Amino acid sequence: MQVVPKKRFGQNFLKNIPYELLPDLSLNILQQDTLNIFYCVEIGPGTGKVSEKILERVKSFVENAQNNGFKIYTVFKMIEIDKDLVSFLQQRFSLGFPSTKVEIINSDVLQVSLSKMITKELEVIRDNLQPLNLLLWIGGSLPYNVSKQIIKWSIKQSADILEIFPTNRQDYVTSKLISEGNDTSQKPRIHLTLLPYNFLIQKEVAQNYVSVPPNADFLGTYIRLFTKEDPKILKIVPKGSFYPVPKVDGAILQIVLDSKELVEFEKRENLAKFIKQFYIYKRKTLQKIIKKHLKDKKLLKTIPETLLQKRPQEVGVREWENIYQRASFP
Repeated sequence: MQVVPKKRFGQNFLKNIPYELLPDLSLNILQQDTLNIFYCVEIGPGTGKVSEKILERVKSFVENAQNNGFKIYTVFKMIEIDKDLVSFLQQRFSLGFPSTKVEIINSDVLQVSLSKMITKELEVIRDNLQPLNLLLWIGGSLPYNVSKQIIKWSIKQSADILEIFPTNRQDYVTSKLISEGNDTSQKPRIHLTLLPYNFLIQKEVAQNYVSVPPNADFLGTYIRLFTKEDPKILKIVPKGSFYPVPKVDGAILQIVLDSKELVEFEKRENLAKFIKQFYIYKRKTLQKIIKKHLKDKKLLKTIPETLLQKRPQEVGVREWENIYQRASFP
């Protein structure tokens, strides 16, 4: 079956696979005396070249884990919007893959609820009270035109999942256990680990994500509202690595989300909206923006003069948090 890239989906297929795009898997993320579930989500698998390399890495990881006495089960979801590519992928992976449950989902990823999908996948725990260690990875080669929306989606999905599965070994009680009057002192335990996410996106956009004061882009500030460490560019991928050849180079961006920030997702999103108002006027100082556009006289009086003289791109996340706490809202 011949695959023709479709411009309306922003399709540019990789000719060679950069290994930096694959999940980083090591035995130290696993737990003994626990069923470890590696849940892998690839966005935009295209022709499945990256998918195949992910599955090969997972196979090696599972074999190593089992040889070291770990119990492990792996799930690999490919989310692809193009139904023709879905048919191609179904043929390519029709024989399945050892040690991994593979599913190809035909959907716009922005319409997918991972929390519902994972909950359904783990319904086995209703009848099995063994502890579970859920390891989540999201990544893929993203269409450049919607990469920012997809990265934001991955953050929101991770936050939604955290509402269901804790990261601190607290108990998780299924609705069935409660509704059937089971002894909840024997509840299953689920621990969630968010692995580093890897995305191949436009190089200039990746550079915006890793930008820092005094030259911070809004994207660089936004992403740090949810991460435990600075985002990284793992590799520049030249435009000649794709077919058809795009106009610009790509880059592999890695983000490590912070569960402590994700549980406050709505509050952090409100902070992001507040910050974005300032970036509209990024050539002006905070003092001028607050006075002319926000018209918050109280805020002007409470911010140190040295901070008021900064421009938005010169302000760090902790400073934004301080300003936001002092702001008055209707």
